[in-house]
Amino acid sequence: MRPLARTVRQHGQRLRDLPVRLLREAGFEVQLPQDAHLCCGSAGTYSLLQPDIADALRERKLAALNHTQPDVIVTGNVGCAVHLAAAAA
Repeated sequence: MRPLARTVRQHGQRLRDLPVRLLREAGFEVQLPQDAHLCCGSAGTYSLLQPDIADALRERKLAALNHTQPDVIVTGNVGCAVHLAAAAA
């Protein structure tokens, strides 16, 4: 079995305090990325209608999220999760 990740990067929809508090209460070390308020490029249908811009936003977001080499990146938004994961595929 894979060991449980301990260091996470939280990404998501301007909901900063509650997700961070819940993750910390669950025992995770939470690190917020630089420019956490900026979009990852998913934004509903934005990634479908403006794919080049969405891809550039995703690359910038992933660089910020991966800067400190977290064990895992977490988000409460399924659109963000799919969009960010697509770069790893």
